[in-house]
Amino acid sequence: MSSIAVAPAASRARVRTPIKSRALIWRGGPIAIKIPEGAKRGFYSEEGKESVAFLQFVRYVKGGVVNIYLHNPEESVAGRTIKATAELWQKTLQDGRSFFYVNLKQQPSDVDETHRLEILPGKCDDPAAFETPPPLVGYVLFRELTV
Repeated sequence: MSSIAVAPAASRARVRTPIKSRALIWRGGPIAIKIPEGAKRGFYSEEGKESVAFLQFVRYVKGGVVNIYLHNPEESVAGRTIKATAELWQKTLQDGRSFFYVNLKQQPSDVDETHRLEILPGKCDDPAAFETPPPLVGYVLFRELTV
């Protein structure tokens, strides 16, 4: 009789890299933005604070995505175009990787938009554009609308 050792199945649990810092890059708006039907609903909480609901969706750039979070969304926003103020943040992890994400806060529908959000792959010659941190190749631009 032989004894065969069986290795345990590899764990699929994802270990998150600790966050080193977050920096606000841009704040403004309002913008008009369509919330996709498939936006993912979630919650986050900070120690000692109340949980915050959000909808998460992405815009693709070369090599990855820029995450967009709509905080405290109304129940029926999926599939609709809403008005929101916007913040562009850069998150840096302990291992040196860095990413952009956009936080949105919904505004009344009768508010006039002042900017248009563009998140696109490639390079942009506009000096107001924010290039995504490497290895991603893309940019985030809050284009001011003129009257």
